Amino acid sequence: MHKSDKVPRGSGKRKRLISRSVREPTVGDVLIIRTNVF
Repeated sequence: MHKSDKVPRGSGKRKRLISRSVREPTVGDVLIIRTNVF
């Protein structure tokens, strides 16, 4: 239930942040991935 709630909620926003963070350090990607894992 928690995973389903997080997927649709931060799907667009998170994907957009990752796309922009692609050129910047992977620190943001790591944080986002860690948040998704938890």
